Amino acid sequence: MQRSKKETIILLNEKLIGFLFIILVLSIQGISQNNHDIKFDRITSENFKVEKGLSQNSANCVLQDSKGYIWIGTWDGLNRFDGYNFVTYKSSITGNSNELSNQTINALFEDSKGVLWIGTETGLNSFDRKTQKFKQFTRNPNDPFSISSDTVWCIAEENENILWVGTNNGLNKFDKSTGLFYHFRLNPNNANSPSNNNINYLLLDKDANIWFGTNEGLNFYNRSERIFMHWYHNETNLNSLSNDLVWELLYDNEGNLWICTDNGLDVLNLKTKKFNHYTNNHNNKNSISNNHVTSILQDNEKNIWIGTYGGGLNKFDKKTGQFSRFVNDIYNERSLSNDYINSLYQDKSGMIWVATAWKGVNKIDKYSNRFKHFYHFSNDSRSINHNNVWSIFQDNTGRLLIATDKGINIYDTTTRRFSFLENIPGNKNSIPSNLTRAIFQDSKNNLWIGTYDAGLCIYQPKTNTFTRFQHDPADLQSISYNRINFFWKTKNIIYG
Repeated sequence: MQRSKKETIILLNEKLIGFLFIILVLSIQGISQNNHDIKFDRITSENFKVEKGLSQNSANCVLQDSKGYIWIGTWDGLNRFDGYNFVTYKSSITGNSNELSNQTINALFEDSKGVLWIGTETGLNSFDRKTQKFKQFTRNPNDPFSISSDTVWCIAEENENILWVGTNNGLNKFDKSTGLFYHFRLNPNNANSPSNNNINYLLLDKDANIWFGTNEGLNFYNRSERIFMHWYHNETNLNSLSNDLVWELLYDNEGNLWICTDNGLDVLNLKTKKFNHYTNNHNNKNSISNNHVTSILQDNEKNIWIGTYGGGLNKFDKKTGQFSRFVNDIYNERSLSNDYINSLYQDKSGMIWVATAWKGVNKIDKYSNRFKHFYHFSNDSRSINHNNVWSIFQDNTGRLLIATDKGINIYDTTTRRFSFLENIPGNKNSIPSNLTRAIFQDSKNNLWIGTYDAGLCIYQPKTNTFTRFQHDPADLQSISYNRINFFWKTKNIIYG
């Protein structure tokens, strides 16, 4: 059986692919008390983009690293989000080995040394933050100690030197000190081998034994005894898996193993070895919303969140055994954006991130309880001047500077009014293009504005003057390119 959850190809206009960000508003503790108060407020790719925006709206995985950055793996690129702006990493057209091996990101993991590991459709990658370079680990048919397959689904760590890597052709034990991969594959003639070579999810228990889900059952590898155990679906045995296709696993604080399958959610009591099964009942709105269960999370408040592929998001109440559902409602802008969920993640601040197919990332904000939407209305000169928003920057006076396809919008948070910096044809004392992409304020309060097609300009608010910098093929000292998508600063140097 092929892995279908993350193999959907979507053709989108690159200009409109953006960051769909939904913020679920109220505290997690409040959620556990009253689910009916939950509302989702949307800022979609059609009216909001931060920096370059999310590179693609099919998000597969989310991770917060030890530096606090949020990393989002999508079908078309790796994205780093600092809370304000995105940086996107993609594979090189020229095959540069210092870049990503492939831009379809299936898995993200940070090891105990702070190294970021990325599983793609064409190999495993590690990322050096200091040099901003990637190292690729790909399949070499002539090297028995290379990775067993280039399609990497999951990554876990045993210790600072050993990673376990799940692929579509076996389980790999990777020794970082030697660079060697050791393979564990299905051997039909040996019961002491994995039940299937498609490894969907890896989980290490407190003894560093390995649980992993496959396309044909649940597996347990006892490292000390070097033996495999298997659990399968058996139609004549209720104390078996609901389905052999296992997507994800969770080891909860009570010592139970939660198993996401293609036909419901299972809970295995590891002491009694007994299963509880949760499946959708069309006549019971308190049952799980869909049987295609793809992802699971236990939050800081011990709530269990379950993502499904077609039934949205569920929250499970352990006391009552009931599920609360959060699904998309096309008539409600505050509902979940999409019912097809690829993964769930909770960051260090308690916020839960929901990666969906086709509709970007949803963020459950633990602290906020209200959001205001800003849309362009053609009959309202006080509204934002364009709905294509590329980046947002807050200056040192507290104003929000918003780059759109019609110039810079300046939002005064005190008066709640907009003013605008727009291109004036024939006037060099204006921004060179309305297709603005990036904003930055330097230590002298000058605003640096990057455009899509007309280079860079510096705006001095005190004198209300603009200085333009554009590419001149005849001048080697001119700016190298007229498309400026982002800025970053190191000490006294600003890069764009």
